[in-house]
Amino acid sequence: MPLAGVRANMGNGSHRLLSQLLLNQGVVSEQDIDEAQRRQETSREPLGQVLMNLGVLNQRELDLATRAQARLRGKPEKARAHLLVVDDETEVGAVVGDILAGAGYSVGVAQTVDEAIAALLASDTAKPALIVLDLNMPGKSGLEILPIVQQLGGHPIPVIVLTGRADMEEQVRAQSPHVRGFLPKPTGARDLVRAVEAVLNEAPVPAA
Repeated sequence: MPLAGVRANMGNGSHRLLSQLLLNQGVVSEQDIDEAQRRQETSREPLGQVLMNLGVLNQRELDLATRAQARLRGKPEKARAHLLVVDDETEVGAVVGDILAGAGYSVGVAQTVDEAIAALLASDTAKPALIVLDLNMPGKSGLEILPIVQQLGGHPIPVIVLTGRADMEEQVRAQSPHVRGFLPKPTGARDLVRAVEAVLNEAPVPAA
């Protein structure tokens, strides 16, 4: 998925995760966001509320987006580095996130490729030091994130692939130099933490 397929530059310091999530999910348009931002300058209301006032967003859509926003940001306080876990299986993502959080990392969890891309593009979220990526997801494959990572610029974000498709390792490694690890799914907590630490110890950590 090329960067042209998502809104990479939202302007006016408004390149925010909530906006990016809503845009990627097709809930609102760029024109809706622009109009809401203009109204924010005088109303000072939260972006989501302004979009609801415009009639382009309902409460359920806002609730879903804000929950995703909180899940993607994780809890950065007192953490060694921020990691992004991408897995469509809610329980698997939560377990992997809990394991890595227990190892001292701040962890955001994306349940779709669109959520992951929103987290990577939004300027108000910590850029992950590493991505733990599931490949086999409904809709868009996890492989679609790899070109986005390559186009971000700055420090390369290393990727550890977590999948039940061991036969795809050669193809995935050839497609992206950012893939630095390949773990079977399921994998043990100790092996997961060791793999993350090994990659981070050899890779520069991107600035938040």
